[in-house]
Amino acid sequence: MKLILRADDVGFSNVGNLGVFKAIDEGVITHADVMLDCPGTVDALKQLKERPWISVGWHAHHWGNPVLPPEEVSSLLDEEGRFKWAVTDAEYHGGWRKPRTKEELDEIKNSVDYEEAVREFRAEIMRCIEVLGRAPDTYGIQLPKNPTKIDLAKQQMADEFGMKTGWFTKGPGGGSGKGFHNNDVTPCLPEYADLDIYMPFQGNGTNKHMDDAPRSGEQEQYNPMVGFRCDGDQIMGHKCAQLAFHPGFIDDYMTYCGGYTYILSRVRIIDVHTLCSQELHDWIREQHIELVNQRDALYGSREYQNHLKCIGSDLAIV
Repeated sequence: MKLILRADDVGFSNVGNLGVFKAIDEGVITHADVMLDCPGTVDALKQLKERPWISVGWHAHHWGNPVLPPEEVSSLLDEEGRFKWAVTDAEYHGGWRKPRTKEELDEIKNSVDYEEAVREFRAEIMRCIEVLGRAPDTYGIQLPKNPTKIDLAKQQMADEFGMKTGWFTKGPGGGSGKGFHNNDVTPCLPEYADLDIYMPFQGNGTNKHMDDAPRSGEQEQYNPMVGFRCDGDQIMGHKCAQLAFHPGFIDDYMTYCGGYTYILSRVRIIDVHTLCSQELHDWIREQHIELVNQRDALYGSREYQNHLKCIGSDLAIV
């Protein structure tokens, strides 16, 4: 079977990127989801341009600051000049973000000027094109049943720049925060059904997801390798699976300006260690896993496998 190993929150900060690219260069990351509004964005995109075997997605958390001048996108910003929908849930009280329920968050997302949102998001994608040389390959969030203005503006950008959406099935339990969990499976769009790309919610069972470990008070138990070895059909029961991790080193920006994510410092470091570990390397070989990036999974290319062959890796499928 095929496996995409995705790094999330890429570009959060330059220091955060040190951990990301350690996992890419010394470990097994095949795809990078990049935040295009953060202090480490340009650094991340420059490094990814040098690593064309890594596919790139738009990780539209909006935990940074607008690319456009604030006065041009004032409806998107709070009193501190940050994106006002970039909030965490009611169980966290750290950092700059304020607790919100899903209903409150949707109201905030609908309070923005739609055209301002489109202009800002377009500027972020153009920033990516200017540095990376192309738009992101994918945008990982499928349009919800009741989309807000922000959702629709992001989908407009995906359509305008040719970023694939809706191509994988999301397992139940996804989403972060109180009131944000979706206990239903989110199916892929019909045109992608034959690819059978599945992304389990990693907070289920033994593979504790980064967003869930602090909430459940189980940071000390977080061990991704337990999930790799014990998850059963969550990974191995599909033609292709995608797993998301949050490798990164931590600096003051991520701790104090990144909101609740400061709680995730330990699990980010564990992800770097795990993704670079001999244990994971051996598991991939034992299970005869074919590592692929997102473009490989979508188009049948072999970019990541060709890279493994070029560097003489024993993870290359002969």
